[in-house]
Amino acid sequence: MPEARFPVKVAFEPGWYGVMVFFLISGYIVPASLERRGSLRAFWTSRLLRLYPLFGLCVAGMTLLVAMGWDEAHVWWTSRPVSLALGHLTMLQNLLSMPNLVNVLWTLSYEMAFYLLLTAMFVLGLNRGSTAGALGFTAVAVLGAGAFPVALLSAGGSGRMLAVTLLVIIPVVAGLTAVLGGSDAVRRVGAVVVGGTVLVLPAVNQSYPGPWQGLLIMATMFAGTALYRAERGEIPWSRAGWVALVPPAGIRLARDEFGVQTATAAAWVTFAAGMALRHRGVPRPLAWLGAGRA
Repeated sequence: MPEARFPVKVAFEPGWYGVMVFFLISGYIVPASLERRGSLRAFWTSRLLRLYPLFGLCVAGMTLLVAMGWDEAHVWWTSRPVSLALGHLTMLQNLLSMPNLVNVLWTLSYEMAFYLLLTAMFVLGLNRGSTAGALGFTAVAVLGAGAFPVALLSAGGSGRMLAVTLLVIIPVVAGLTAVLGGSDAVRRVGAVVVGGTVLVLPAVNQSYPGPWQGLLIMATMFAGTALYRAERGEIPWSRAGWVALVPPAGIRLARDEFGVQTATAAAWVTFAAGMALRHRGVPRPLAWLGAGRA
């Protein structure tokens, strides 16, 4: 109900709050998943099995709604089906300036970009540079806010979008293949290709929510990683503490959106509360729900 939703969003943006909490947790948990296994193959297998079944179910549901006439897909699905299909198949559609088949799928593009960057850093031995990653993305967001183009690469006709899609997907897939199965030298080259390709997209080619928001999302995930590393004793808390600059930067960048400012602050407070309570026992019913099994 818009008449109820809009007044709430002015004071507090619940959607932004939810995704920021999600990205903080993802940044905290995902590197642990990778490094506990120590195997990129096992990591990517688990990621694909977690994401793609539900992603496929979502796509099937939307297809059914369109077939029944209850919803409509973006017109580009008629004029640019190959580009959009490839973009969604890799989950990078939002960073290829494409309309999402279902709006909420936009978050998956940042999640996938984070996985790819973590992979590149792991191969290159840079995986403990989480604080630098968080501050780097934050600095670019602050210094470039309002200056970055929204769709520098993919803007234009269907031919240009397809060309950009292929120029992004081919090196990412080739680089990831090299990382997962090549010699040490080949793996390092693949990591550079994957990382370099992914780094360009959030600044100049995302369709939603915008350049600074996308960069801040990446900074937020790396901030979560830095806190994980500090807790594990891999880096000192004095170094991880610099990520405290990320939420004020987000609040400053959202100066015209009070609801986004309050949501950003609340997300960090929520995560801090979770960190403070992390050594306490979890009530059995909540543990059962979280585990997803009896």
